[in-house]
Amino acid sequence: MTMRRAALTLALVSGCDDAPPCEATAGHVCAVAGTGELGFNRDGTPATQADQFLVSVARRGPDDLVYLMDFNNQRLRVIDDDGRIQTVIGNGFHALA
Repeated sequence: MTMRRAALTLALVSGCDDAPPCEATAGHVCAVAGTGELGFNRDGTPATQADQFLVSVARRGPDDLVYLMDFNNQRLRVIDDDGRIQTVIGNGFHALA
């Protein structure tokens, strides 16, 4: 499953832990990341099986990849071309700059 799309509409829905991955087509909702459970999974986990803890922002980047601000895990994460979640920056610790 590739996450690159010419036109990607991203919706964040919580509590949908039984939503299977699907192809984005008109009139269908697809889970691209998360299980509906609060938590954290290591890098390399399939995005649709990766728990997050309060995603506050989700955007498609200039590289067409989906970026998620996993707020309470203190990480910026990305869904790579293979559909796996990776940490871009952050280590899970709250800190002041």
